[in-house]
Amino acid sequence: MKEKRFITSIGIAGIAIEAVPDHPMAHIIAAVGYKKIGKVREFNNEISKLLPILKNKMEVNFRLGEFCLTNELNNLCDFFLAKALSLDANSFKVLYHYGKLKEKQKKNSEAIAIYKKAYPLTKDAYFRKDIKERISKLSKGTN
Repeated sequence: MKEKRFITSIGIAGIAIEAVPDHPMAHIIAAVGYKKIGKVREFNNEISKLLPILKNKMEVNFRLGEFCLTNELNNLCDFFLAKALSLDANSFKVLYHYGKLKEKQKKNSEAIAIYKKAYPLTKDAYFRKDIKERISKLSKGTN
């Protein structure tokens, strides 16, 4: 049943790509769909289309991971965010989202370590406050 959901998503993404070929979201949806159903060639084709749009491999993997996090595809999210981190270990946005993933997976100590690494990489008051609150909550063992 899930495979049908991804095939449907790929079809809808294809329509969007025809209408707006340079918008990354439809390519992201298609790439994730192809990855989920094991169509390697099609997945790689979507990645090759995303690279000129998003400019680099780290950004492509981050955006794929972010999409998977939002859609509760946690294993795939882990795959893409880990790949993005291997390309830029000091990316605040990748670390922040990776911390959120580990939090969702109830891996509190990993989430805390990741958030502590992300914290000094931003000056944004919202994110600094959010990270402090998340670390405090996770340190108490509550999710």
